[in-house]
Amino acid sequence: MPNDQKNQKTRITDQFHNKRGMVYEFKCDGVVVSISMTGIKEETEWEAEATAKVLPGPMVASGVGRSRAEAFSVLREAWCSPREGMPFPRFDWEAIRQALASVRAI
Repeated sequence: MPNDQKNQKTRITDQFHNKRGMVYEFKCDGVVVSISMTGIKEETEWEAEATAKVLPGPMVASGVGRSRAEAFSVLREAWCSPREGMPFPRFDWEAIRQALASVRAI
């Protein structure tokens, strides 16, 4: 049951194509976050970008890799790394990874 409760806290609320690739919107512990997956360099390289819609303004991080899964891992590392200024919201990145895998995004 704990895994079911965890997955309810992090879920995909929408997914759609934009001009560059796919966008997956999540609700994570009350915060809306969008993750885009874009194939660059003829899809031999991928970029994953996360945008958290928080105040005073959106927070963005990205990662690039040879596959969508690798780009997501680099994004996750960038998001969780210490940085100056306001800290990024904390998310259950494993639950996000599982949700993306369930829709074959990674």
